[in-house]
Amino acid sequence: MWLNPLDTHTYLFAFLDADGEDYSPPYDSVRESVQNLLHEVTSRERKGQAPTADLSDQRIRTWKSVFESFGLLTVDEDARIKLSPLGRVLKSVYAQVNERIEGANDHIAKLAVNVLNRQTLRNPLDGGAYPEDANGKPITVEVAGSIIRRYTKFKVD
Repeated sequence: MWLNPLDTHTYLFAFLDADGEDYSPPYDSVRESVQNLLHEVTSRERKGQAPTADLSDQRIRTWKSVFESFGLLTVDEDARIKLSPLGRVLKSVYAQVNERIEGANDHIAKLAVNVLNRQTLRNPLDGGAYPEDANGKPITVEVAGSIIRRYTKFKVD
């Protein structure tokens, strides 16, 4: 579980990420932020048009106007994106929430390892499937993280 930028708003995250970056055609800083976000998350089936880094200059200007009207950012006289106090708080809160979720995932993985390692690979129930010298523990933190990533919505790094 994590705050998926595609669920909240990809373009808002892109502008938040582009704080202090150049805002002039061809709007490379915004496009790069969108591309990075799309690369970071996996798009799932969704109704409507999925976000894309290949959007028109006019569409970027439209989103900029929307976020300016919400009081989240401005573009200064040097054509730099500047977050407002509200925009900075929003960016900070999203980062803090994601850090807490990642920490919780690490905690879950460590607990899973402790529970799963109570039994050795070669045990009376299914020990016949392993060689006689396989008396080690069945799982590592990395394996637990992999299992959590595969079977839950949690993001574990």
